[in-house]
Amino acid sequence: MVYAYNATNNDVSCSTLGYGTQPPAFGVQILKGPLFYPDGLDNIDTPLIPAFNGTGFNDGVIDNERFGLNASMYYDGTATPGISDPTNETEFLRYLRGIWANSAPLSYGGTGFGGFTNTAFAFPGDSDPNGVGAAGVPQSAWSDATSGDRKGIAIMGPLTLDPGGSQEILLAYNFARATSGGPAGSVAELKSLADQVRTFAENTPGLILPGTPCSSISTNVSAHQVTSDQLLLYPNPTTDRIVILIPKGLEFADMVIEDMRGSVVLQSRTTGGSTTLDLEGLDPGLYTMRITGKGKTASGRFVKQ
Repeated sequence: MVYAYNATNNDVSCSTLGYGTQPPAFGVQILKGPLFYPDGLDNIDTPLIPAFNGTGFNDGVIDNERFGLNASMYYDGTATPGISDPTNETEFLRYLRGIWANSAPLSYGGTGFGGFTNTAFAFPGDSDPNGVGAAGVPQSAWSDATSGDRKGIAIMGPLTLDPGGSQEILLAYNFARATSGGPAGSVAELKSLADQVRTFAENTPGLILPGTPCSSISTNVSAHQVTSDQLLLYPNPTTDRIVILIPKGLEFADMVIEDMRGSVVLQSRTTGGSTTLDLEGLDPGLYTMRITGKGKTASGRFVKQ
């Protein structure tokens, strides 16, 4: 996973509304990267990239190996040219290869520029104690709290996509906001959430394992035209209850909540212009809420922590 978090404990409003105190952390997690080019082998599970965090290695199955996060990079819009925002296709490609726009390698320590040890991962903290990203040479923990206009890059590959070919990847976009502890507290919450998401994906047929997770879900198209609105839900994420602002025309309508698998976990009815639901019985996770009635539907998503 690559993740981003605020530099201070107060995310102030600027051109858009800020989060205020105790800001959240955001992550992009690679659950299933692209397939290797077929080589007729069940590749050996070694502690180096790409097997380090890929899938399908040494499992008795030929040509099911997939890349994980085999490199990570960033660029900073406030930095000097060559290590700041890319300006042309060559610089974009260099960042996607895990090197700086000026073709210098990413180096271990500091801001990742101008060091002596090349590395694959920017700011790994203590997540790579064996130095896999540094060619198998153990390194001390590396983090950086410098603020700036930074954009992270999660790198999978390289790979060859033949004409007419296709690749399937699975990513999770994670959000976590702790109730205390500042930005570091939100990062800890994000890492815990990522573990839960990984466990869910690894144990759900059709996501990483073979199978079809939605095979038991029936769908239909209603005969009449249905208009759709976006629900306003708050607080989101939530811990025990959620307030729903009900669109006009749906003040007394059927309401369902579905989990990530599409299973209905809660059914209720709206009670006027706003409705408060008790979510204490729901497990932590991402849920979809739908309200339907009188030829109209409204939906929204929320996170239960």
